[in-house]
Amino acid sequence: MTLISLINADKKISVISVNQRPVFGGALTLDRLMTAMFLNKQAARWAQIVLLLGTLLVLYTTLFPFDFVFNGQAVFHRFDWRFAESYVPVDALKNVLLFMPVGFALAYLGCIKGKKRSAMLLIVLLVGLSLSFAVETLQGYLLLRNSAVADLLANSGGAVVGGLAGWRWGEPFFVTLARRARRISARHLALAFIGYAAAMGLLWLYLQPAASLINWAPAYPLLVGNERNGRRPWQGAVSELMIADTVWNRDEIARFLSGDAPSGGERLIAHYRFDETAVAYPDLTGTLPDLLWQGPELVEPGQAGVTFGAEHWLGTADLAPTFVRAIQSAGQFSLAVEIAASAPEQTGPARIVSLSDGPYRRNFTLAQEGADLVLRLRTPLTGENGRHPEFIAPGVLADTAPHRIVATVDETAVRLYIDNLDQAYAFGLTPATTLFLAFPAADIAQIRLNAASAIMFQLLYLAVVFIPLGGLLAGIVCANRRDGNGRSEE
Repeated sequence: MTLISLINADKKISVISVNQRPVFGGALTLDRLMTAMFLNKQAARWAQIVLLLGTLLVLYTTLFPFDFVFNGQAVFHRFDWRFAESYVPVDALKNVLLFMPVGFALAYLGCIKGKKRSAMLLIVLLVGLSLSFAVETLQGYLLLRNSAVADLLANSGGAVVGGLAGWRWGEPFFVTLARRARRISARHLALAFIGYAAAMGLLWLYLQPAASLINWAPAYPLLVGNERNGRRPWQGAVSELMIADTVWNRDEIARFLSGDAPSGGERLIAHYRFDETAVAYPDLTGTLPDLLWQGPELVEPGQAGVTFGAEHWLGTADLAPTFVRAIQSAGQFSLAVEIAASAPEQTGPARIVSLSDGPYRRNFTLAQEGADLVLRLRTPLTGENGRHPEFIAPGVLADTAPHRIVATVDETAVRLYIDNLDQAYAFGLTPATTLFLAFPAADIAQIRLNAASAIMFQLLYLAVVFIPLGGLLAGIVCANRRDGNGRSEE
């Protein structure tokens, strides 16, 4: 920062200019000079904060929900190098606005360091282009994000627009911000600290039931191979189906995955075996009604193996409410199946096992979308279709070999085990994750089950809770010190 001042014979400052821009004019005391220098220093700090927050906002918005899978696939395999006809102008405007704070703060920081406008704009363009290229590259490893050259141009263009605004209005904005922040008393900051802490506590209480099973419908039928109306058929074979009103421990999961018979401690509330075609399949626990064939095509009894397709599937009558109440009172359940898909590219998602009343209302569904295994779970967070979001285990059904699958659900996590304990997928359902799924940065309907995304949500949650509280606490200390110095000088 270049500071120019003219001092008259009375030792009073007549002109102060910063970077050859007049800031104060007229007769000013030395105290006012020191105040001006302090405000410019604080303005630079506020610009650095805005730059940091703007960059974090870009990363959060563009990389949500952080379900990265680095599988060696070509990173630009989904990159759209053309200006797609379907590109929505509103999306371009959103990208421009998203990157403007970065350019705005960066331009002001360049200004106070004496950069010329052309050099400053070039720096802003390069930073915006680099940041945009980084997020577009990382989006290639996300499930539902696509990269495009149109996004790249809109993002970097937004940084330049912000840079032009920062060159023109950055100084009055940040100096005013610093001046007003200086006037905030320790009392006001303490009230803000208490208010924010109370708001976080209330939000934590609000999010507690978000991942529970309290909103399950009481009497949906159990279906295998399709929905009730026949519009989501799955092609494949099912050999065994178990449901328990508890989360199995590792020994019980390993027993099923290895093909051993139940030990008796699994707390089964449903158990069906499909060894050969039959008119009906009874529940071996005696809890649920028989599974009966549905659809227009008759199935000949006595054939080896039980396969499903568009013309025939299995379903029960509506279940007694006591079945759902048992799961709700436990707040958890386990679902175990042995299946073999007939094709790896089924869509719908194609329903393997479902406790549902049609394509858009369910308690849970295990399904196939392409080669991915899909779990939909009804909670207050995900809605009656269990789709906001649905959970994905990628590439599980890429072949037609038999697979033993166990899904466990409680109010803390969703877990899937495929064939052995080492091939496990999990996603925590803590207040940390439900906060960002309840208020998402983008309309994401699917999320991969992996530990990395859950860890990222946990870190974000801690940042949202504790960084503002820490900042307010630091502000209280500084304000008390400032007020104490002011009183001592009096």
